[in-house]
Amino acid sequence: MWRKSFYLALLAVIFTTASFSQYVNVLRNGGFESGRPALFDAKGVSGAVLEWATDARRSADYSLKITKGATSEAVYWESQNMCTYWAPFIFPGKDLVLGGYVKTSNVNVNPQNDDQRFYIEFSFYDRNNNLIFGQPVRVYVPQTSSSVDWTRVENDVSVVLPDTAYKLIVKLVGGKDATGSVWFDDLFLYGRKTDGWDWVGSLFNNSFNANEGWFYWWKDFELGTNQYIVATVSSEASHSGSKSLKLAEWDWDSDEVVWISDIYELPVKGKGKKYVLSAWVKIDSLIPDSLLNPSYAIGFTWTWHTKVVGPNTGWNEKRAEDYKFDLKFMKDQGLSRLGWTQFATVITVPDDDVVGVSVRARFWPLFYGKVFFDDFALAPISDIAVGVDDKILVKDNIKPSRYELYQNYPNPFNPTTVIEYALPEAGQVKIEIYNLAGQKVRTLVDSYLEAGKYRIHWDGTDDNGARVSSGIYIYRLVSSGNVIARKMILLK
Repeated sequence: MWRKSFYLALLAVIFTTASFSQYVNVLRNGGFESGRPALFDAKGVSGAVLEWATDARRSADYSLKITKGATSEAVYWESQNMCTYWAPFIFPGKDLVLGGYVKTSNVNVNPQNDDQRFYIEFSFYDRNNNLIFGQPVRVYVPQTSSSVDWTRVENDVSVVLPDTAYKLIVKLVGGKDATGSVWFDDLFLYGRKTDGWDWVGSLFNNSFNANEGWFYWWKDFELGTNQYIVATVSSEASHSGSKSLKLAEWDWDSDEVVWISDIYELPVKGKGKKYVLSAWVKIDSLIPDSLLNPSYAIGFTWTWHTKVVGPNTGWNEKRAEDYKFDLKFMKDQGLSRLGWTQFATVITVPDDDVVGVSVRARFWPLFYGKVFFDDFALAPISDIAVGVDDKILVKDNIKPSRYELYQNYPNPFNPTTVIEYALPEAGQVKIEIYNLAGQKVRTLVDSYLEAGKYRIHWDGTDDNGARVSSGIYIYRLVSSGNVIARKMILLK
């Protein structure tokens, strides 16, 4: 418990001694707000609209959509090389099943050539970047009627790679003379077997639910068949902005759910360098029994890498470490929901040969419920918490007998002061600062904390990082229905 209190207190210090503009968040798109799908880029021309769409989808929240009239050339969504991450190639000698699910509206019917067609295109390349088969494999969208609901399409001829593919590019195409709207979702790639399917490699973001900077994995994700798991960028809830990451699992037998960041390059020979990994988390519809086994939980995983990911590099994992959220208080109190709460941990580069890091939001297999993650951040402590001394974050491990908010010191102060407070029980805690007009100036702490004694600094700035004027300010502690307030004086 002390460790969790320490980390949360450390996070409170870090995010109140510097504004976001004052440090570098290693992670890109930690708030899931970019509005662009991961690993797929739109290639369009006048007369066509290519959308990361929510108006029709087969699973979760997104599909890729093409709406077009006659255009000067074909338009398409194009993937990056799928031979990356932990699947650095596509196996040869397998009878491949390729395709996806499509929905159409008002498309032209009975096309006579590929210029008039919509289709999914798979291009395989060998080690020397030569196109295997001399041409791509095309899977055509049904155009015998103008509109069809979601339907599965796959290759109708045998596709067996004669050689290992070191690059796979997937395109979702509208030919230059094709017209209407087509949605694409749940692409698949697997080897055909009489008793099931055979893994041959992976399609990443095949259901288009991740936005840039992230990808995901769960059991059977290549086939898009697991109806008991949801993993998607969602507008259902958010801590900031309009979107967050939504993970949900509704079946005890489902596998783990993992949402993974890109691999980010770290400074060379960084052994011992510390980073703070944090995110805001909201829990809905938790089944408390899923917390009975301490081996299963939700939390973070971070992986140290000896290479930065690139085509055919593979995963190159040095080792991975976990931080499982302590949600015992929810089970003890019979809670099924938790409002936005910041969770954080300190991670340390283990060796000098580590050159990259990736982070994950994840469910372990028996967690059962719906969770939102938002505002992921990973930042070097040296960049964001100058002069932080671990020893001043938590005064001691003695459980206080009552709520206390102590007089700040020094007082009067310029430019920094220290505020100490005590919590007799765990709970959501706010430390806020107001001016004499009753306007909130700064939120120093807004986190779930364990019982204990804490210290926090205020540097005389507001929530926007601007210096406040001299005068009298009110600071107050709010937790579990208790409110304690005191005055302090800033002199310049």
